Amino acid sequence: MTLQANGYLQIRNFVNDKLIASLNNELDEIFKSPTINGSYGYIRFGKNIKAVPFPFIYIKSLNLMEMVIDIADRLNAESNSDNEYELRELSIFSEHGDENILPWHTDKNPGALLVLCYLRGGAAKSGGSLFMRGTHIETYGPLHQLSESDISRYSDSLVDLSGQPGDVNIYYVNGFHSRHPVIEERRVIRIWFNQKNNPNVKKMDYDDFGIPVSLLTTRVLKALPTLFRVHDNLPKFGDSYVGTSTSAWNPVYVGSGDLFRHFWQHAKQKLISVVKQLFRA
Repeated sequence: MTLQANGYLQIRNFVNDKLIASLNNELDEIFKSPTINGSYGYIRFGKNIKAVPFPFIYIKSLNLMEMVIDIADRLNAESNSDNEYELRELSIFSEHGDENILPWHTDKNPGALLVLCYLRGGAAKSGGSLFMRGTHIETYGPLHQLSESDISRYSDSLVDLSGQPGDVNIYYVNGFHSRHPVIEERRVIRIWFNQKNNPNVKKMDYDDFGIPVSLLTTRVLKALPTLFRVHDNLPKFGDSYVGTSTSAWNPVYVGSGDLFRHFWQHAKQKLISVVKQLFRA
């Protein structure tokens, strides 16, 4: 069965072990301390989630735009069409310390696809994806989060998309989806594609992603016009952000409590480093 019929697709070993190791080495450094005034470090999307602020700029071991193109090519092949999808979002984050399963829900954006590449975790205790097969073809009106009776009604269609680092899951966000608890760390590359014919979703220009010149290979330059909307066709500021997590568009850079916590974490790391050096001496 195909992506369009089932609503999901799992690709094993999409990223090789050597590249996974290089990416995780980079991310280990980024996730050590929060970014302060643009310094090398992480931002927060929530209590348990650390994210890379500018993934296209920060990540050096992989040309993320090349990865986006590889996946877009696969999606177009699945749909038997050319240039059907536009890039809406790319983020890299680490999630750790949530013992609860994510509530089953739909993001109510027909045609939009979420791509998750496991870099660490992705199993039953580390945020493996869950999906309900075939639920992407329905329209759910105001429904967002499923009740217990809804979950029971669709339980026969539940698919466990847990995997290993390097595996990629793709599913329609209009379908019901969830994830296992993240008692252990889940680290992922998260890519969101919208269909080009969806008039209700704000289109993106490649400048919105902060793509550096170093990533602009011949292949990337050729693909940019098909993956993004050019400036002249962009909606005005404030138009709908339908289909993207609010937290992704409002990361925790500042705010009195958050700023204090960031500085405290930064100072704590420095203090620990000084104490270790004193003991070595």
